[in-house]
Amino acid sequence: MEAKDKAIDLKVKFMEMIPNDIIRDDKVAAELARVNAMVCVVNLIETSDWLIDSINGEKCLNYWQEVKQELENLK
Repeated sequence: MEAKDKAIDLKVKFMEMIPNDIIRDDKVAAELARVNAMVCVVNLIETSDWLIDSINGEKCLNYWQEVKQELENLK
């Protein structure tokens, strides 16, 4: 999956978890979902020591950095 598609996929998954009766404004919900997805991706990147040691680790780390950038672009 391309990084941009993964960023959108993560954002959509977080959007689906937000109950409509809690946040009625779609823009607020979308931003909350984007920020939550960003937190997850940043945590993956920050704990990437295990990624570097694995097969294709650097490639995997680069992928998640691209996903992070795409999430930032979704603002």
